[in-house]
Amino acid sequence: MGQVCGSAALPGGLKEKDTVFYAGPEQLLEGYMLKYGAEGKVVGPSRVADGRDPERVLVKFPDTESPVACFFTSLQTQAPPMELKEGWHVGETVVYLGDDREAGGKRLCAGMPCKVVGPGAEASSVAVQFPGLGEPILTANVGRPSELPDCAAACWLEACGTPLRIQPQKVLAKSKPSK
Repeated sequence: MGQVCGSAALPGGLKEKDTVFYAGPEQLLEGYMLKYGAEGKVVGPSRVADGRDPERVLVKFPDTESPVACFFTSLQTQAPPMELKEGWHVGETVVYLGDDREAGGKRLCAGMPCKVVGPGAEASSVAVQFPGLGEPILTANVGRPSELPDCAAACWLEACGTPLRIQPQKVLAKSKPSK
């Protein structure tokens, strides 16, 4: 009673019509890829009704048909930096160095290239996107190609869609016979 529309307190001190920037890892939401640094407008409280609405607000991003419920902890009122913790840069191509694993129906192997697309859940992790994989994965097991040895222990080739592991070989140079 007596409450003006839009005057309800929102999580994180946000208000309706505030401009916010998404600062979480990329994620696929109903066919829309919510990207790190995306700018949107707060349009009201979250109404997901899963018990976590007090932690979220509804944000309308330019490329979405409907507002998206975002955790206020993944929003900032200033554009987030493109350099992440640990020195990674959003958009930087890196090499996956983790254990072989399945993700989204694809096999990921050490040595595969991927792109940094946002921060990870842990301070030392990042969200990376692999070619052909629908959603990014979170990992701390990446390296810069320029910082890896010339012949990494896990190189990869793609044949028939299945990454193959190639073990490094010791190369012996033959000396020329003396005359």
